[in-house]
Amino acid sequence: MNYESLLIRVGLIFNGNYKKNIWISCSTIDKPGKKKGSYFITDEGFILWKNWRTGEHGAISDYGLRVNKKVIYKKIEEKTLPPLVLKFMKCTSHNYLERKKCVLTDNLMINYDNLVIPMHDFEGNVMSYQSINKDGGKLFAKGRPTKGLFHLLSNNSDSKTVFITEGYATGNAVYQCSKYDTYVSFSASNILNVYNKLSKFGCRPIVVCDNDPVGTDLSNSLLSVIIGNKGEDFNDVFIRVGKCQATALLLDHVKLLG
Repeated sequence: MNYESLLIRVGLIFNGNYKKNIWISCSTIDKPGKKKGSYFITDEGFILWKNWRTGEHGAISDYGLRVNKKVIYKKIEEKTLPPLVLKFMKCTSHNYLERKKCVLTDNLMINYDNLVIPMHDFEGNVMSYQSINKDGGKLFAKGRPTKGLFHLLSNNSDSKTVFITEGYATGNAVYQCSKYDTYVSFSASNILNVYNKLSKFGCRPIVVCDNDPVGTDLSNSLLSVIIGNKGEDFNDVFIRVGKCQATALLLDHVKLLG
């Protein structure tokens, strides 16, 4: 199989590593000096690929034909994800959660001293995770997708109104104050992906933006609120003024949206 020609079709450069069932870093055609891509070769001859610079990803066969990504993701999940997740312990406490005044939920885990937050797709699969150390440093699982993934804080509310936040601590604060389903998108660039998907499902997503230039840009194009002083996110407000006042601020801003 000519992996080199297959990957060139999607803008990646094959690095000569034929090992199967693991993500392998590689360069992209437009940035040959940097490893901004990755590929995954399955036993069936499929290649899953990701361009981390552009956010594009997909799956191709040995004939260069597009194949069903859901099927391939499922195969990869069966081969590689359970060992990564099942070896983690259930989280009972963490310095980051305590410092951010986050309520502990059942689906958080611990890997050594790091908090592990599962990242789901809209089919319910755990596709990746974010780890946070005690100082707040954040890393995504290497070689795994992030686009369109989220972590859901839910009280099984029937309301069509849902919230979207960038970071987990912000989402946790929003959830404590509203009790509405809250989707953590993990990055500002991923908010729109989650927003569009929820809108298609008939939800009324409201983005709780950070009060920074990126948050301001998002608020100009999406149904959103910005709460707090310049440079703050809603978790900062939650810590500064307390849950009761933060709840009042959030609900007052939402009422103004109509």
